[in-house]
Amino acid sequence: MTSPLLTKAFVSLFVQNFFILTAINVLNVLPDHFATIGASKTYIGLYMNITSLVMVALAIPLSDHADRFGRKRLIMWGYATALIAFAGSFLLSEHLVILVFLRAISGFIFCLAFTVQTAEMFGLLPRSRRFSGMAIYGISGLVANPFGSFIGELINGSIGARWLFIAAFAFTVLGFIPAISHRFHERAAEDPKSEYFIDLVKRKELRPLFAFSFLLGSAYAVFATFLVNLTRERLGIPTISSFFASFSAVAIFIRLFLGKHLERISPRTIIAVCFPLEATAFALCFVLRSAAMLPVIGVIYGIGHSIMWPLVSSLFVNSGTDTDRLGLNNLYSSINQAGGIAAAVIMGAIADAAGLPVIFFIMAVLSLAMVPLSLIGLRRTEVHS
Repeated sequence: MTSPLLTKAFVSLFVQNFFILTAINVLNVLPDHFATIGASKTYIGLYMNITSLVMVALAIPLSDHADRFGRKRLIMWGYATALIAFAGSFLLSEHLVILVFLRAISGFIFCLAFTVQTAEMFGLLPRSRRFSGMAIYGISGLVANPFGSFIGELINGSIGARWLFIAAFAFTVLGFIPAISHRFHERAAEDPKSEYFIDLVKRKELRPLFAFSFLLGSAYAVFATFLVNLTRERLGIPTISSFFASFSAVAIFIRLFLGKHLERISPRTIIAVCFPLEATAFALCFVLRSAAMLPVIGVIYGIGHSIMWPLVSSLFVNSGTDTDRLGLNNLYSSINQAGGIAAAVIMGAIADAAGLPVIFFIMAVLSLAMVPLSLIGLRRTEVHS
């Protein structure tokens, strides 16, 4: 496949992102393991999404000081801490409190993948092609979802849950190899300084995007955290690989073949169509009765998510100058992940009190609430300026 977007640096970042997210997704079946040893849904929600909390906490210092410290140095530290955390999790796999702490440490590389590394990718892409370029880059994560989940299910069902951490360790090593030779952008002394993170937060024109980003993160977190528990409860067996496989397949198709066409459509129209698709996927989970429904849910959710993720992130980054690229991307990522951790903990508590199906109904209603905001609150802004 030939494209001016596919440079050597693009492929390097693509491969790094794939292995980082595969390491994270191998652990997607841990909620079932935790449930079998008596952990609450609240604990499961916290554990699975504490990486998001780490990213939210680090968004400001990374935006304001990453270039001063050095992007490559940060990435190397991220890989080192993740390897230590996964090794420690394997050795201490029965200690739930310690596992949360180690999960938070491993979240540093996850944080850098969504902040520094994604900002690197935006820097490689022409401003007018960022929607389609980020859509292609995002395929690395879309493939990592079903691949990592499938590997995790095999390991969990054969040699036991604690070995999932060894698999995560191995995939982190594979991501570390191309990162060693990758030339990350380092800001020169004469380069203009970017706007401070807190000033970016105050921009009024970004407020509708805050809501979209928050709910996008919430939606993904609910599926990734609680769908496996719902399948155990409703179907008698924990399985999410068919959901992620169909989700990824339709998303990859859309991003490869429809990206350029979608760039011509108003963002307001796209968002107003995609959030009802996510609402439909949640509603189908609420009435889940057969494993055959999982691929259907994955396709419907995949269409909405695969279009909105690069769209909203590009709207954030293109709202300012290239000097503010890192800060604006980090702002998007932090709000997106804040939605994930908030939904995981709050929905976990609701699930403990009222049952798992209820949270999928709530998410359907919240998704529909984004439609009027997209039509009224979002200015008619194209992805490229």
